[in-house]
Amino acid sequence: MDISSVLESSFTARKLRLSALASCVALPPESVQSSGRCFLALTQKLLFLEVPLSVIFWVGVMRCWAALILYLVCAINSVEAEYFESHVHDFDLPEQPLTQGLVEFALQANVAVIAPNALIKNYRTTPLVGPFNADKALALLIAKAPLQARFDSNAQVFIIEAVAPKILSEFPSKIEPEFAQLEEVVVTGRFTSQRYPTIVNSQLRNGVPIFDAARVHQLIPQQLMQDVAPNRLLDVLTYTSGITPGDGFAGSNDDFYMRGFPRDALHVNGYKLSDATAMQAVPEHVQQVEILKGPSTLFFGQADAGGIVNAIKKKPMANSQFLGVATLGSEQLKKISLDANVASMLREDLDARFIYSANTQAKTSIAEDVSRQIFSPSLRWRTAQNTVFDVQYEYQNFSQIVDRDYAILKGYENFLAPRTLAQSVQYLRPEFSADAHMLQVSLNHYISPQWRISGSYSWHDESRYGVRADTHVLNQTSVLNPSETLGEHDVWINIAGQLSIPILWRNNGLALGSVLRLHDEQAHETGAALAATLNGDVDVAGVRHRITLGADVYYADNYQAYTIESKRLNFVGALPEEAFLQRLQGFTDELLSNSGALGDLSNYSQRLVYDDIGLYGQVYTQWHDAWSTSVGLRYSLFSGDYQGVERQTAEPLKDYSDIALQFGAIYQPVDSASLFINYSESVAVNYGLSGLGLHAGAPEKAVQWEAGLKYLLFDGGLTATVAFFDIQKDNVAHVYRSAETGDAATAFYSQTAQGIEADLMWQWSNDTQLLASISWIDPRIVSTEFNNHYPVMAADQTGGLFARRELGAWSLSAGLRYVSERSIDIQNMQKLDAYSLWDGTIDYRFNWQGLDFKAALLGQNLLAETYDAAAVMGSHIHAGPGRSVQLNLSVMF
Repeated sequence: MDISSVLESSFTARKLRLSALASCVALPPESVQSSGRCFLALTQKLLFLEVPLSVIFWVGVMRCWAALILYLVCAINSVEAEYFESHVHDFDLPEQPLTQGLVEFALQANVAVIAPNALIKNYRTTPLVGPFNADKALALLIAKAPLQARFDSNAQVFIIEAVAPKILSEFPSKIEPEFAQLEEVVVTGRFTSQRYPTIVNSQLRNGVPIFDAARVHQLIPQQLMQDVAPNRLLDVLTYTSGITPGDGFAGSNDDFYMRGFPRDALHVNGYKLSDATAMQAVPEHVQQVEILKGPSTLFFGQADAGGIVNAIKKKPMANSQFLGVATLGSEQLKKISLDANVASMLREDLDARFIYSANTQAKTSIAEDVSRQIFSPSLRWRTAQNTVFDVQYEYQNFSQIVDRDYAILKGYENFLAPRTLAQSVQYLRPEFSADAHMLQVSLNHYISPQWRISGSYSWHDESRYGVRADTHVLNQTSVLNPSETLGEHDVWINIAGQLSIPILWRNNGLALGSVLRLHDEQAHETGAALAATLNGDVDVAGVRHRITLGADVYYADNYQAYTIESKRLNFVGALPEEAFLQRLQGFTDELLSNSGALGDLSNYSQRLVYDDIGLYGQVYTQWHDAWSTSVGLRYSLFSGDYQGVERQTAEPLKDYSDIALQFGAIYQPVDSASLFINYSESVAVNYGLSGLGLHAGAPEKAVQWEAGLKYLLFDGGLTATVAFFDIQKDNVAHVYRSAETGDAATAFYSQTAQGIEADLMWQWSNDTQLLASISWIDPRIVSTEFNNHYPVMAADQTGGLFARRELGAWSLSAGLRYVSERSIDIQNMQKLDAYSLWDGTIDYRFNWQGLDFKAALLGQNLLAETYDAAAVMGSHIHAGPGRSVQLNLSVMF
């Protein structure tokens, strides 16, 4: 096998590419200095003004790319001309079979390794904890085997070779970085690194990996995101077992269900974004996505029973590079992203990264004029060999016009003319927009080779304007509740949480009460988190214990304001039922007439402030080559204040404290297979902004028992996991609207989910990969009123399949996602049908003028299946996108 033909990445080749680029771009020197302004201004014109789709778009985009590339040329040329820039990685790898340890090493170092299974089987790794550059770390890792690692500079991969027996037992006294972090994992051998290392045993905490083989950890790696080319995180997340889409407040955030339970939050670098946020983890800004199945309060504080999804943002690297991507697609989709990494900026130990992305789309399945812009600069400063400091900032701007052009008041066609929601709330602000800022700072310091202290601070501030298609107002009875006192026989029609029509029984007749319409909505959300962790090893009687101790504080301040229009008709008194129905059309025309005067406006607001303080500890012990255990405990204290819409001052909420346990055991009889069992808990306080008594309820508490198998087959080419789980979640508070009375109510119940999930990654050959997932779940409600009902939006079957084949410069991929039927409401009166989606991609890589290009044609929902992705009872159905096609063009150097 000719390793050197895999990648051409030497410094000489890079220098030639830069020279070719400089000679082909006709820009004066002063244009380089203003390249940032040029790019931002032109992007605004191209994407956010009415510019026809033409060749001008491509020429303009390429010219801006060229200007920014020239700026990077200056930055790159200022770095010492070596083949690779130095970089140090943090490792947490206990002793384990070498077949498994090399996979985890490749993941934590983000490098590629070629190691034939016949050469490495039957050997074990040396424990590896602390900061190392890749070659020193790999040499130490394989020290117990008669092997050596050689780095191929042409292919940028490590190659494991056999040598005479040799022992390397001393901890390196000095770390001298020699190799760069590689952005892309390149698969050139039968074994590690796989192109898609989706089944792992590590997760990042404060930017440093923590090893725990007793849980089901899954990973969406950067390479998979590049190959799938998702427009949003959920497009690739649903290839994982047991995950189904949610509504996400009319598609404004990343929403999903895991193992039949709604997600409590999306985590970004470990920080918890609320379920009401308008921020998204946009794939262009994400390095990888970690998935931890089941209750996970130990490290994350408040959490839901289904599990945790943690998006790890891209950070600065030690090698300078530039990536630009432009996309055109169906429904006038336009996207552009620029990712510029500058190594040794200003000083040798300081790296920087700047990512900008923008997209617009004329129409989606649920909204129009959708726009999102993100700017994310970051710095990494390694102040010493044992200390690293990271700073990341992100700004997001989002806007859309939610589709309200659907019929309402169905079933009354005999005496009411058809109307849409848009016609019925014509004075409502049509556009929803949001501005969000996030700042994250982390510090990692090694006190000694075995002990590390780390800390992080996160801050998030977000303002939202306008009405999303949500249930906040629908479930806030004191906002859209009729001003008249409702009697036993009165009827209250609440439509989509935006229109309230009371029909009153008075004096043996019917009358219309004051009609309430949502006019506007505003929200402000601020959050902050502070965390500190101590990790280290302790040897007791020859047994190594990996200890993690930590403390964290999470603070959230959520403010919600509503403007309600109240309008009463010029009709006094009650009419007999038949006469009332005959005149109802006239009443409705008068009420909803576009020429009618705006009614009286009233302002309401509510605010919730709460904090979550936690202390936790975990011990991971390697008792024997085949036996390991993990034991953890967390103490949490919750407190808060709430100011409702009818209160002038905030009132303290009841404080709660809780102790959550987690433990697991791993038995690995052979290097290629391990059995695991674990118990975990999660807790979440019932603090919310619904105003229906949730604040008085005890916290939700979930427990899970899980057992399964992780294994390798076909000389390590196939990695798979199978897990059996049983989850019970108590004191679930669910706000719903009664199908009989139309009134909002709160149901407290328990929810269970038993099932089996399987995930598989098969490196069929050097150029063929296959991912597969499947889940069978039995989710049920346990309560007096709704016993044995299905929970809202819980799917009992999901499946995913993704395959990729390389054919020289071409590659083909295809994907299948399946979701079974789901219930819209807790009464199980309405359901969404099951659906299957087929996707496909064809891409071509080529070199032009010394630059590496990739052109990709992507198709989603190729069979044009009509389906509903999610629904919110009493509000709207979130239709799934139809067939769509998009063309991506990327350039990298």
